[in-house]
Amino acid sequence: MTARKYHKGDHVEYHPVGGEHNMEDHFGRKIHASKDEPRYMILNDHTQKETAYKESNIVRVIEDEE
Repeated sequence: MTARKYHKGDHVEYHPVGGEHNMEDHFGRKIHASKDEPRYMILNDHTQKETAYKESNIVRVIEDEE
C-alpha cells in the first residue's frame, strides 16, 4: 500500500484528462481505484464540479496566498 500524498483541503494544480468520471455521481458510474492506485476527488473552483483524478494527473499543491 502506498501512502497518499495529498489530503482533503489541499489546493492543487492538475492536468484534466478526458474520460474521467465522478466517483459518486447521480448516474451510478463507478471509478476503478485501489490502495495502490488511488483516485483523488478534486473540486474545480471555476465549475464547482467534483471529479476523480489519478495521482499522476496532479502536478503540485498550491500554497495558500495570504
